Amino acid sequence: MKKHSAFVMILICILVLAGCSSKSNHGEVTESAASVITISDKNYVASDKEILTLEKVKELSKKGEDLTWSDFKQYKSEDIGSGLYLLQYPIDENYNLVISGGSLDKKPVHIWLIATDATDTYIDIRTESIEDFIRK
Repeated sequence: MKKHSAFVMILICILVLAGCSSKSNHGEVTESAASVITISDKNYVASDKEILTLEKVKELSKKGEDLTWSDFKQYKSEDIGSGLYLLQYPIDENYNLVISGGSLDKKPVHIWLIATDATDTYIDIRTESIEDFIRK
């Protein structure tokens, strides 16, 4: 797994800061209008969207470089970016998926499966093996 250390450090800072700030839900559902679910000690507003599972990530990863933002729009996410699009999709207590990019009209720059116990441990699901990552 090739690491981009500068970006990883920025990503870690963003993830830490996102945990300290209020959550954005793109105006779809407000906390007062919906129940809140908890995954990995983080709260997410429940809506009519699906929770992304590891099996669905494996299936989506088969599209490789053809993956786009729209492939993930049906899943619950948390906007953790500021100045760029950075969406975090909770999967389970072990993994999150993070998608980043400068525009929703262009392909994402990164689509990373991240281990929740070590945010510097990740793969790009478009080009790397999810099975190998899970085994490690």
